[in-house]
Amino acid sequence: MNLHDLSIRAIVILVAAGLLSACGSIIPREESYDPPLPEQQVYEPPSSGSIYRAGTDVRLFEDLKAGRVGDILTVRLTENTNASKNSQTSTSKSTDATLANPTIFGRPTTFDGV
Repeated sequence: MNLHDLSIRAIVILVAAGLLSACGSIIPREESYDPPLPEQQVYEPPSSGSIYRAGTDVRLFEDLKAGRVGDILTVRLTENTNASKNSQTSTSKSTDATLANPTIFGRPTTFDGV
């Protein structure tokens, strides 16, 4: 083999490698996303020897409004919309056409001799 054949062979191999590498695709890594979990409430065992348990108090003079962390809120939206549209159009047309009695050879024409 001579130098010319080796250079052609090297060029063919490089072109083939370039074309084959274009067929492959790189799959991007997706970052895994886990939604944040709510904070876990710590279980407190009831204390022995006590009548009162914390967190279970009932307020006698309180309404049922949300006031503590974790209470559910209901939001009511009231929307009032007023719209008006007026339109007024007037058109008129006046036409006046007059036609003189037709004449033939300078004499007025009549219908049935009248």
